Amino acid sequence: MILIKNLSYSYDMNTYQTIKDLSFNIQQGEFVSILGKSGCGKTTLANIICGYLKPTEGKIEIDGKASFYPNKNKIIINQEDDLFDWMTIYQNMEIATQDRDLILKYLLLVNLEDRINEYPSSLSAGMKKKLSFIRALSAKPDLLILDEPFSYLDYSTKAELLKQFQRIIKSSNTTTILITHNIDESLYLSDRIIVLKGYPFKISKDIRLDSKKIKGHAMASLVDDIKKSY
Repeated sequence: MILIKNLSYSYDMNTYQTIKDLSFNIQQGEFVSILGKSGCGKTTLANIICGYLKPTEGKIEIDGKASFYPNKNKIIINQEDDLFDWMTIYQNMEIATQDRDLILKYLLLVNLEDRINEYPSSLSAGMKKKLSFIRALSAKPDLLILDEPFSYLDYSTKAELLKQFQRIIKSSNTTTILITHNIDESLYLSDRIIVLKGYPFKISKDIRLDSKKIKGHAMASLVDDIKKSY
């Protein structure tokens, strides 16, 4: 379980507070979207959870152990390309794991198994994102954070990625946080949506989803409710 307890963060000696007394938890294997407007501090929260920023107050625990520093058990995928262009696709995967069978298994999932000796420059933006994604999963992290990973992709590429990401994450049972301002993405992928509002932000909604039961008018009503909450 991921535990966030009484978390606060200030840029400048408590005079410019982004996060104040924030608490929530995430269960093993759960996919949770952190949903809020652009600029509200979602990426700051992601960087604190990953250990790139130190909170002013509060605690972060993974399976009962304090977790304030970057490590291989917490991996973040950002909007930007994080691949190493001078390494082949296979070599990029080897950064996460030396298990050849596991590498080939993940490459097969995204149809890259025949391109292992090519370089990332030969891939489309969508394929690069897939490679970053499976590389992260092959490291078997305790927590995967996706920080607006679909922002710069066209509609058709995004739709394909959403479908593949959902299938692969569910099968891997990886605990995942999606940082996003996009309601459709959060509804499609998530088991739960935490809606942030204000500055410093607070949790205005914590919604558990059962997408199989939410359809038609109920879905439209839910979207409208979320829009009013952030």
